[in-house]
Amino acid sequence: MVTEFRAATGAKVRLVRRDTPLAGLETGESDIVALRGEVPRDAGLRTALLLQEPRVAAVPRAGAPGGLAHRRVLDWAELADLPLVVNTVTGTTRPELWPADRRPQLACTADNFDEWLEAVAAGHGVGVAPESVAERHPHPQIRYVRLKNAPPVPVRLALPARDAHPLAERFFTLGGQHRR
Repeated sequence: MVTEFRAATGAKVRLVRRDTPLAGLETGESDIVALRGEVPRDAGLRTALLLQEPRVAAVPRAGAPGGLAHRRVLDWAELADLPLVVNTVTGTTRPELWPADRRPQLACTADNFDEWLEAVAAGHGVGVAPESVAERHPHPQIRYVRLKNAPPVPVRLALPARDAHPLAERFFTLGGQHRR
């Protein structure tokens, strides 16, 4: 999308990561963002669903219970019996995604992605993340395991509902053509 946008507009695109729930839209640092997970209804944003991304389990290579680090696939329901590491700021997985009578215990929380990754690597618990994390963030102390029956993570383009930058509007329109 970035390549097509540059070709169509001649505008430069700066890609950044912001460890805030709305990735910098709330502060004006970003004109348009890709958000994973649910977007609060009262956020004042227009969104377009791009795709539904599968989830993977992030399992510590050392000290994972029950040989989890050697499994090829885990069922979502199995995670309810394991301690969970959660990124409370930008993470997409919380205990509330499981049925109320069968939720994982919260092992620890992290305030950003890097802390989450290191907490899993240190063996504090199991993490759950979008599949792209496994592709983009390998870690020598973590093994990513495919999950079956896990709810997918929605990935959306988002921009302010009012007064969005005209180039952000163009990118948003282009994003609508790239839905998977």
